[in-house]
Amino acid sequence: MLTESRFMENASLKQIVDTEPIHRSMKSGEEMVGIYKNYQGKSVLGASMFMPEYGWTLLAEMDTSEAFAPIKTISIIVSILWIGMAGTVTILGIIYAVSMTRPIEELTHATERFSQGGLEYRIKVTGKDEVGTLASRFNIMAENLENEIKRQKSLSDTLRKSEASLANAQRIAHVGSWDWDIVKNKIHWSDEHYRIFGLTPQSFNATNEAVLDRIHPDDREFFKKSVNEAFYEGKPYSIDVRIIQPDGSERSIHTQAEVVFDHTGKPIQMNGTIQEITERKMLKKKLIETQSRLEYLLTNSPAVIYSCKPSGNCETIFVSSNIKRLMGYEPNEFIENPSLWIKYIHPEDIPRALNEMKYGIEKGSHILIYRVKHKDGTYRWIHDEMRVMHDSHGKPQEIVGFVIDITQQKRIEDEIKSVSRFSSENPNPVLRIAKEGTVLYANLSGSSFLRDWKCEMGKQVPDFIFQIIKEALNTRSIIRRVEIGQRGKIFSFTIVPVTTTTDYVNLYGTDITKLKQIEQELRTLNESLEERIAERTLDLAKVNRELQTEIDKHKQTADTLMKSESKYRLLLENLPQRVFYKDKNSIYISCNENFAKDLHIKAEEISGKTDYNFFPKELADKYRDNDRRVIESGQKIDRDQEYLMNGKESFIHMIKVPVKDEEGHTIGILSSYLDITEKIVLQKEAERSKYLASLGELAAGIAHEINNPVTGIINCAQILFNKSQEKSRERDLATRILKEGDRIAKIVHSLLFFARPGSKEEKNIANIQEILSDTLALTGAQLRKEGIKLTLGVSQKLPEIVANRQLIQQVFVNAINNARYALNQKYPSTHSNKILEISGEEITIDHYPYIKITICDHGTGIPARIRDKVMNPFFTTKPTGKGTGLGLSISHGIVKDHGGKLFIKSVEGEYTKLIIILPAQSKTA
Repeated sequence: MLTESRFMENASLKQIVDTEPIHRSMKSGEEMVGIYKNYQGKSVLGASMFMPEYGWTLLAEMDTSEAFAPIKTISIIVSILWIGMAGTVTILGIIYAVSMTRPIEELTHATERFSQGGLEYRIKVTGKDEVGTLASRFNIMAENLENEIKRQKSLSDTLRKSEASLANAQRIAHVGSWDWDIVKNKIHWSDEHYRIFGLTPQSFNATNEAVLDRIHPDDREFFKKSVNEAFYEGKPYSIDVRIIQPDGSERSIHTQAEVVFDHTGKPIQMNGTIQEITERKMLKKKLIETQSRLEYLLTNSPAVIYSCKPSGNCETIFVSSNIKRLMGYEPNEFIENPSLWIKYIHPEDIPRALNEMKYGIEKGSHILIYRVKHKDGTYRWIHDEMRVMHDSHGKPQEIVGFVIDITQQKRIEDEIKSVSRFSSENPNPVLRIAKEGTVLYANLSGSSFLRDWKCEMGKQVPDFIFQIIKEALNTRSIIRRVEIGQRGKIFSFTIVPVTTTTDYVNLYGTDITKLKQIEQELRTLNESLEERIAERTLDLAKVNRELQTEIDKHKQTADTLMKSESKYRLLLENLPQRVFYKDKNSIYISCNENFAKDLHIKAEEISGKTDYNFFPKELADKYRDNDRRVIESGQKIDRDQEYLMNGKESFIHMIKVPVKDEEGHTIGILSSYLDITEKIVLQKEAERSKYLASLGELAAGIAHEINNPVTGIINCAQILFNKSQEKSRERDLATRILKEGDRIAKIVHSLLFFARPGSKEEKNIANIQEILSDTLALTGAQLRKEGIKLTLGVSQKLPEIVANRQLIQQVFVNAINNARYALNQKYPSTHSNKILEISGEEITIDHYPYIKITICDHGTGIPARIRDKVMNPFFTTKPTGKGTGLGLSISHGIVKDHGGKLFIKSVEGEYTKLIIILPAQSKTA
């Protein structure tokens, strides 16, 4: 009841009304107006209206005794005054009926408005009788209901916005959520969860068995174990597993979950989240590979990398593992005893080394030369180059640097000093200058420098020379590589202090003009290499930042999503993999459109076909053999292999997975592959670029570390030659030294020329005999070491050619290396038939002159079945790591670019001939 009752105190909102209007409304929605029994069994006059929107019945009642009391009074009056008052009674009855029914009609109208949604409508209260009380209660009810509806609408809008924000967060973070009602055994996935699995709610019924089928076969036991521990032991899990999408593609996910228990310890619900981490896994793998390469470079570099504190005894913080090669001690010995390094410095060098280190800390960087004690008791000279790292306030924070063993270089310099007495005959400049800066001595070549300096014997040298002399005498150390230019040439001076009763310094100069030109070319190559390394370093740093950002997002999002769920779906993205399914007899059942396009058929046409319908017998046998291994072993195959696509050989990444029935029997094979030909090409090109870059670095090192001592050796040998008598033992030794020194210089020059990038250089007139001679200078020592006899039959009258010397030399080097490999395979040790024959002759083709070079080995030969493939890129008969499969392909391209031809004649087990034909320069040109 909404209104108060005069029959029962506090009856509103709690009295049960079980009357005829209520029965009619509830059963059929019928309205009633008339006289009936009320809840006390008394007759009343009332009206009812049913409101189906709210399930309410609006009821207005009045006791019949009250309703008809005036009528009874009027009837008595009428019976007495029926004649005189008939008209008056009739008028009064009409007025009274109108006054009584109007409030009821207004209440009925308000009820109709209310049922149609007009909650803002209110009834005007005109009295305090039953009808007025009913109208007042109606208004209160309408206002309360309107406020409640507004509150519910506000909560609904807030919830809708919250769910939209949550769904957007899941989409951005690639995180899905799920829950399992264990009591009802119902699993609910969020839309993002479906997208990660490559599924849709319409195509997939999420059950425990169906979910387990989506887990990678190798990860299922681990996944089941984690779920069981959470279910039975209450341990939340956070694991990484792989899943298989419907197209066969493999993805990696991170999933975590926990079980909710009731008060009796019974599990009632399980909640969890998943996040796709495939890209993160790939980035992590690349990061590990990069770290391995850096570790390899540190371990095999001749330079020992270190860091130490910039105060006290400069205690060691880090030292690379190749310190053992330099000093014989393990790196951890220096970490455990940070002052160990200072302990092993030569006692005579400790004061100077510490002073120079202090100077370097103040200056920011410095180079030190001193001796350190090896574990075997000997001392080694080292070159120590240090740099100070500062914090944001400019305070020294750490010293980083590297040390190099220069013992051999010091030995050579000592030998140079021993022959300095021949300075008067030395073709290179030699000067002696007193500590005051006056010239004491200069040989003939040195005198030319005095003239350029406008200085004479006994006079003061220029200030820049004097400052270097002061530094050498103050530090009592030899200063090397002081470069001074003179008349278009560059000389490298070594300043040697001599501390006796009269201190002075000797200056020994060497003409390094050609060396500087070579160094400039090498520096250009190194700068290019450094730029590539810097680019890779920036890429690695970017990957690290993206990986850290992804990890941070994962942590933040996971905490939020563990308390929420998502109800939004995304469509599956198509992947480029080719996917097909075979039965256990290797007969195709179905495939996707991409695979069908490769075979030039429709997807539905593949059913019932075999590999022999689409591929050559050799490849078909290989593919069926792979299928048999998968079926017999029950294990997947995941590897790279060759593939015939559109009539061309390519490389693919193939995955074959056994399909098993409920009893664990293999009933078929699900396969997928991805074309990785471009990736393989880039890897092979990268290997070749790395090889050339390494060769350039090797050439730079040889030029830098060998040319200077070789020059000194040749100069000393020349002095010995000039001093010795004809046919004397000294003259013979000097002649041999000069010959071998020139040979070393020639080898270094050839190696530098080969390593220098020249693919874009112009072709010039070249002599084929000189190119062959340079090639054999590089490979001759290896041929002799392997016991290979070299037979040359190249005519000395061959015409010149127009070519890029380096590229033609590259062709010859590759051909000789292939011949060496074939001979060593057939004859691992020395043999009378282990011969490499190189011949050259002039021929004529279509009235034009050509040069024909034949390189023949009596090695293993080439099988006839693969002879047509040896020119293909990446085809090689050598084992993994021994060849790239690019040599002959590149050589063929080089010869073709020069207007020539390259072809092979071979008999398996007998010989292989590589024939190179190049156009010669016309003699009349």
